[in-house]
Amino acid sequence: MESNARTRTVPRVTFFGIDVDVVVGSENSTPQAREAQTLIVTDEALARPAWADAARALELVPSFAEPCAEATHAGEALSEPRSRARAVVEGRATDVFRVRALPKKNLGLEEATRKAVGAAVADWKTQGVKAARLILATGNSRSNGTPGSADSLLKATLESLAFALYRFEYTFGNAPIKRHERALSKVTVEVRWEEPRTDASGVSLAFGKGETLDAWVRQEASIALAWQFARWLGDRPANTLSPAALVEEVAARVTPLGVSARILDEKSLEAQGFGGILAVGKGSANPPRLGIYEYAPVGFENAAPIVLVGKGVTFDTGGYSIKPKQHHNDMKYDMCGAAGVAAALEAIARAKLPVRVVALLACAENMVSRDAQRPGDVYRAWNGKTVDVYNTDAEGRLLLGDALAFSGTFAPSVVVDMATLTGGTLAIAGNLAAIACASHESLVREIREAGASVGEKYLHLEILPEVIADMKGLVSDYTNMNAKWSTSAMTMHAAAFLGEFVPEGVDWLHLDIAGMAYAARDNGYAGGPGANAYGARSLFHFVANRALRAH
Repeated sequence: MESNARTRTVPRVTFFGIDVDVVVGSENSTPQAREAQTLIVTDEALARPAWADAARALELVPSFAEPCAEATHAGEALSEPRSRARAVVEGRATDVFRVRALPKKNLGLEEATRKAVGAAVADWKTQGVKAARLILATGNSRSNGTPGSADSLLKATLESLAFALYRFEYTFGNAPIKRHERALSKVTVEVRWEEPRTDASGVSLAFGKGETLDAWVRQEASIALAWQFARWLGDRPANTLSPAALVEEVAARVTPLGVSARILDEKSLEAQGFGGILAVGKGSANPPRLGIYEYAPVGFENAAPIVLVGKGVTFDTGGYSIKPKQHHNDMKYDMCGAAGVAAALEAIARAKLPVRVVALLACAENMVSRDAQRPGDVYRAWNGKTVDVYNTDAEGRLLLGDALAFSGTFAPSVVVDMATLTGGTLAIAGNLAAIACASHESLVREIREAGASVGEKYLHLEILPEVIADMKGLVSDYTNMNAKWSTSAMTMHAAAFLGEFVPEGVDWLHLDIAGMAYAARDNGYAGGPGANAYGARSLFHFVANRALRAH
C-alpha cells in the first residue's frame, strides 16, 4: 500500500446503539491509545511486507492453524486450534486472527472472516472495551465482489458485526422490556489493501459495483440489519406479537422500499376459502392473518415470480394435542420461518435485485379454547381438498398448505417454503443442518450453494413416493398426520403432505428449520439462546443467484 494514502471516514452506521465507522486505512494511521485493536489478516496479506511483524508472530505459535471456529471468548476451550496470536503492529499489542478458506469443511474465506470478527467482538465485551479498532488486511485491491476481494470481506465483516452486536430492544408499557449495559460504544473498521483506488486527494473512488464507498457501506449495513429484523421478530414475546402485529410489522418495514403489501384478515380469509389457516387460528382471541407482499422492480412487473412462503405461528400450544411442558416457552419461535422470509424479502428489496418476488406469510396462534379445532375435525383447504385433523399440533402444514395452493395464482417460476415444521428434524440432523425436500434435486443443490456462502447447511431428505398413501383419510382426502404409523418419519410425512398442495407443474423447495431457528449451535458470531435468522440469508442468496443466472 502506498504510504501516503490518506484516510477517508465514511458516515457512521449504528448497530444497536454502537457506532460503526469504516475507513480506508494507510500504513501510518495510528489508533488512539484507548482503543482495543484487532487484526484480521488473510494469507494474501501476510505475503506483503507491511504485515511482516504479524507473520513472524504467527509463525511462533505452533497451534495456529485454522480460522476461529467455536470460540466466543478469549481463553475458552476450543474444539479446534484457534487462529489467534499476539503481534506488535504499529507499536501496540494486537490480537491477530488469520483467516483462510477451508474447502473440505465448506468454510469460505468470507465465513472464516465472520467467525473471526465474532470472536473479536466477544473478546471486546469480555474485556469491557469502550472503543475498538478492527483492521481488515486483505492484501487485495480488487473490489468486484469475488471471493476474497476487499468488498467481499468488508461485507462479511459488517454482517458479522451486526450479528455479534445484536441485542433485543423493545419498548413495552412505555419502558424498555430489557435494560442493556455494556461498555462498548464505538467500532472502527479499517480496510487495508495494496494500492487502493483513490483520486488526487486520496478519497476512495468506488467500491462494489461502482458505488462510492460511503453509499456502499450504508447499503450493506442496511442489509446486515435485515437479518437482525428476523431475530428481533423471533425474540418478541408472544403477548406483544399477535398474527396481526406480525404481518403489520413486516408491512411497515418493507413498504418504504417499494414493496406492496396486502393483508387478509379473518373475514377475507373465510370469504376466499382459506380453511387451513382459519382452522389453526380459530381457538385464539388473536385471529389469523395472511400477509401478501410483492417486490417487482421496473421491467419485472409481469415476470414469473419466485414465491417465498413462511410459517408464522406466533405461539403454539399444540392445541388440544397439547405439547409437553418442557420448553413450552420456546413456542413463541414457531414463527421464525415467516420472520426469515420477511428478512429475505427486505434484503432483496434493499439490494434492488432484478427479479420479481412474492412473499406469503401464513400467520396464526394455535391455542386451546371452546372454539379451537378438535382432533377429528375436517376442514376444506383453499384448493378444495379436505383434511381430517388427526393431531392439532400438526398445525404448520395446514397453514402452509393453504399458502402453497394460493401461490399458484401468481404463476410462479418456483415456490420455496420455510418453516419450523417438525421436531423430527432433530432426530435426522440435530442442530447441524436444516432439512431440504424438493420436487427436483437441482433445487436442493441451489439452496446448498446459497447456504454455503453464509455457513448455513441443508441435508437433503427425499420424499418417498409411497409416503403420501399413509396420509389418506377415511372421511377426507387427507389426514394431517401419518394415519398408519403414528409419528414415525414425521418430517417426511409433513413434506409429503405439503407437496399435495403445491400447484401442479410448479417447482417446489421445502425447508424445515425446526432444529436450527433458535437456541442452535453457535456459529461464532450469531450465537445465544434466541432467534438467529437461520435460513434468511440462504433464501436471499438463492434468489440472488437465480437473478444473476437469468441476467
